[in-house]
Amino acid sequence: MGLQETQLVNIDAIDVNGSWDSDEFGFSSIQSVGRSSGLLSIWDSNLYNVSETIKSRCLLITIGTWDGIPGENMCKYLWAS
Repeated sequence: MGLQETQLVNIDAIDVNGSWDSDEFGFSSIQSVGRSSGLLSIWDSNLYNVSETIKSRCLLITIGTWDGIPGENMCKYLWAS
């Protein structure tokens, strides 16, 4: 799993596929507010299966299951200035 502060309003400006070493990945993002925040989370979809994503202005949460680990897990990313 990877996380990056993007500082971008439009995530389309990033080549997410070129940022990951495999074609087997998923990602979620939130836009920046001016030059603040903007988060991009990328994960290996063979290892982490996302069932839900929660987004707000400075918060990105993925809920899912890790391969070989029982139960759901939550990965939370909070951007604070």
